[in-house]
Amino acid sequence: MLCAPASAPWLKLSEAVDFVREVGAPRNLAIHEAIYSEAGSGIVDGHMERLNGPRGLAWSRLAAGEDLVL
Repeated sequence: MLCAPASAPWLKLSEAVDFVREVGAPRNLAIHEAIYSEAGSGIVDGHMERLNGPRGLAWSRLAAGEDLVL
């Protein structure tokens, strides 16, 4: 599992998509994404699923307070 940054002052969404593709982990977890609104999270999730899902690269995020279970 890759913990992939979904937001940062220096990060563009296209760079996040490319990073996930380059690493190629089958499971990817959004990190550094608490600044997004629900709509913003939906945009990131939609792009990640549409652009990386067909490559077999799953994208997910944890809800606030949810534990990571591997």
